[in-house]
Amino acid sequence: DRELCVVFPPQFIGSERLSVLHWHKGSTQLREMPNMFAALAACAMPMEPIFCGGDRRTSQEREQWASGCNFVAVSPGVVLSYQRNDATLREMERMGFEIVSGVSFLTGQSPLAEGRRAVITFEGSELVRAGGGARCMTCPVLRDDPWA
Repeated sequence: DRELCVVFPPQFIGSERLSVLHWHKGSTQLREMPNMFAALAACAMPMEPIFCGGDRRTSQEREQWASGCNFVAVSPGVVLSYQRNDATLREMERMGFEIVSGVSFLTGQSPLAEGRRAVITFEGSELVRAGGGARCMTCPVLRDDPWA
């Protein structure tokens, strides 16, 4: 799933989006792109966004502040996430991810099928108190090269 990314929509689409500039090495021209996804596609790195918080702006704002974009990729198609971000998890489910609680996964009640997309959820309230999120409070994970 190298082509999927979870994003905070107001920063990436619509009138409030952040500007994205595209420049080719050796070129003298710099051009503004319609959005980040058009810029990535122009660099042969197409990405499909999954909206943090779903379609509702209030949910997007709330779940962004609750680390709704903060995932740990542990293998292709399998990520770890906070269980509290319901709208984001519904978006992940809509995109074909199975939502599995960490307890169910660890006790063997919900084994992951080979090749299936899954989000393993955890409570994580203590991580927030430490000033970090799921990704930055995780020890390094040995994975394959995402650009190979």
